[in-house]
Amino acid sequence: MTIAPIYANSPRMRAIQILLWTSLGVSLIIFALSIVFLGAFSIFIAPCSVAVTLAYLVTLLALSTRDRRRSRAARINNVPLVPLKGSALLPSVCRMPSIVFGILLAVLWVVSFSLTAWITSVFSNGGDWGINTHLLPVTYVDIVFQGIQVSVVTLSALCLKERAVLEGKGILGQLVDGAGKA
Repeated sequence: MTIAPIYANSPRMRAIQILLWTSLGVSLIIFALSIVFLGAFSIFIAPCSVAVTLAYLVTLLALSTRDRRRSRAARINNVPLVPLKGSALLPSVCRMPSIVFGILLAVLWVVSFSLTAWITSVFSNGGDWGINTHLLPVTYVDIVFQGIQVSVVTLSALCLKERAVLEGKGILGQLVDGAGKA
């Protein structure tokens, strides 16, 4: 019996990859929009969130590419790849540290979205705050993209669901138990 690393080519896994790339693009747009007011409308949380999100996404995209290459090579060459621990058989996006960090990022983006919306509402209700009010529509667009980012970064729920499916089908147990069998 040949053992290959799990890289499920399921619709859910393809959706996760699409969400990772979408989040990367949305993060860059948010950075550009929040820099118009030098990040002041989110109390500098949005630019910091973008930096942390970019590090997370680039890491996950690189690890996902490595997972796909290893899985493809193992299938083509019919070579077993048996890691020391069962969780190492999971795709990188479905491992618990990736999921937990994604949840923390979602919380960070909710805080950034809420602060930006609240501060923008305070400034747009009038008063002489010493800012160019004709640039406020840029902040409105920023809020919309932060809302999109909140929904995209919650891809951790999708990763958790994929992990549950992979573990629930007994794939991990079968591969780890069957590692010693010929």
